[in-house]
Amino acid sequence: MRQLSLALRFRHAHPPRTFALLCLYAAAIVVVACSSDFPNEPDSPVTLETVDWPSELHVTDVDTIEIRLRFRDSPQEITGLRLRWQSSNDDVLRVVQLQAPEGGSREDTLVAQRRAVVTARSSGPDTVHVIVDAGGGFEPAESTYVIRVTQKWVAVSAGRAHTCGLTVDSLAYCWGEGSAGKLGSGRPLASTVPVLVLGLGDLRFIAVSAGQESSCGIIREGAAFCWGSNDEGRLGNGDPFERSQFIPAAVSGPAFKALDVGRVVCGVADGFTAQCWGGNADGQLGHFGGQPPPLDQCLNNNPKGCSRTPRRVSPNDTTPVFYESVTVGGHHSCGISQAPDTRLAFCWGTGPFGALGSATTTASATPIRVAGGLQFVAISGGGDHTCGITTASATYCWGLNADGELGNGTTSDSRTPAATAAGVFSSVTAGGRHSCALTAIGEAFCWGLGSSGQLGNGSADLKLLPVKVSGGLRFEGLSSGELHTCGVVSGGSLYCWGEGAGGRLGTGDEQKRLTPTRVAEP
Repeated sequence: MRQLSLALRFRHAHPPRTFALLCLYAAAIVVVACSSDFPNEPDSPVTLETVDWPSELHVTDVDTIEIRLRFRDSPQEITGLRLRWQSSNDDVLRVVQLQAPEGGSREDTLVAQRRAVVTARSSGPDTVHVIVDAGGGFEPAESTYVIRVTQKWVAVSAGRAHTCGLTVDSLAYCWGEGSAGKLGSGRPLASTVPVLVLGLGDLRFIAVSAGQESSCGIIREGAAFCWGSNDEGRLGNGDPFERSQFIPAAVSGPAFKALDVGRVVCGVADGFTAQCWGGNADGQLGHFGGQPPPLDQCLNNNPKGCSRTPRRVSPNDTTPVFYESVTVGGHHSCGISQAPDTRLAFCWGTGPFGALGSATTTASATPIRVAGGLQFVAISGGGDHTCGITTASATYCWGLNADGELGNGTTSDSRTPAATAAGVFSSVTAGGRHSCALTAIGEAFCWGLGSSGQLGNGSADLKLLPVKVSGGLRFEGLSSGELHTCGVVSGGSLYCWGEGAGGRLGTGDEQKRLTPTRVAEP
């Protein structure tokens, strides 16, 4: 615990004496006082205590801190000392002393004087100063205490080998493998800690997504930006030369409400249409190439073409016109429909193991309905499987199950939605060959391949049924990558676990983690 020191010095004719106060966090400081130094003439030692001071706050957090001044052996309060509060950097931490209510009692004044409200404004360490003015008989003295202000995370997205996160002040950070500029830092370099996504102008993001070799985000105004590899036009900026971008480049298309990045990118536009762009080798753009306008010819001569700008997912008489949400898997994409087919799931692309959920393994270049008529509130595409949460709070997965990623206690693939064998979840995220979900109270469970620790339960074993993530943390959101998982906990801290190669966990190194480990501060 941090020590605080306070010295009060007499200003009397007799030789000066110094009384040292030693303060431990939440522990007492003792001052030996003389009877002539306070209006109430105390004749016993006095204590000064910090009361439940935080050692850390997240950006935007507000807390009340308190110093107690009293006789050590009596509840009687001191009336002679006056306190002033200061922050060493108002840009990091603002400290405002409480004011006593008008017409309040002397006791109200004393209580207010010893309390202050601290507001965390930006990340960094800050020193809070408490200045004690004893009036006649004492010289002013000062106590200090360091409070660290850290980033407050609101969202995270785990990609193949990199991760991106969003802070409460709408800044995007990425970390991990950095080839082709997918960290958005201006350089094609890896980073083991979060680095700020740069941009031309002040880009403030409301959403961010990390994919295979690129990343994308949506700024407050609704415009979409992407960065990283532009192979097959996955950045959506229309560049015929498919050049990589090391900082965000504007997507040529409509405003977006949501985006998901994998090998391709799909999103829900302002008009609730589903739009996709990138390579169409597996049909995951949901656009039938024979319909006008034709798909672009990719520089790599992909026979199924690509789209360098967003294209609307093809609707027809049996597929939805409008979408609530979309998700991108390894070789397929899916979405949840709006009226008239409210909250039905549709998938398109390649599903050799049943990832489309259509009761067959036949590929489809346009959306086909997931079998069973279930209504979904959330859906997530994994490597070759898909998971979703229904309106009845049931969790279903379908597709490849070689490593138990469907969570139904078997390793048999399923061409239609199969209920997970345990747990009632409120959200789900499908990774490469594992899946994770959250309960209503924020408990995290994972299942499937655990070879890199991506299940977070302290082992590297495969699990056919959901197992609780270790650490007792309560999460507000989870995201599963190919071999790692990340989550934002209640309060705003960010944790990752699983494969650490390239720095994708953001822990400052490349070590594998079998349990949740806190992401380093940017």
